[in-house]
Amino acid sequence: MIQNDELKMIDFQDARLGPRQYDLVSLLKDSYVELDDSFVEEMIGYFIDRSEEVGVEKINRIDFGETFDLMSVQRNLKAIGTFAFQETQKGTDRYSEDIPRTLNYVKKALARQPELFNIQTVLRKYIPEIAG
Repeated sequence: MIQNDELKMIDFQDARLGPRQYDLVSLLKDSYVELDDSFVEEMIGYFIDRSEEVGVEKINRIDFGETFDLMSVQRNLKAIGTFAFQETQKGTDRYSEDIPRTLNYVKKALARQPELFNIQTVLRKYIPEIAG
């Protein structure tokens, strides 16, 4: 954020270098709000278009989408783990209603990427809902 012509950092919880898709996943595949798939695709396209306009190298949309799905699987499984921990270890069930939505993001991402079939097979052993 910029305040009084100075750059201010407002959230540095996970400020690390990583794939640009990670932050996009955090905005578009949020555990608490479900956005329409067509809107998500539109925003991904917008992000790519604006990135190229400001001088980022040409972005391969297929590769970008594959990494977006990988980040969606990783980030949302992490969230589900946090929600389950809160419920089982802390007795906090306020996140329970967000697990199905978050799990659905994982299922959709896995379904779009056939090369992730082995991951899906392993996950089914521990999370049967992944199957369908």
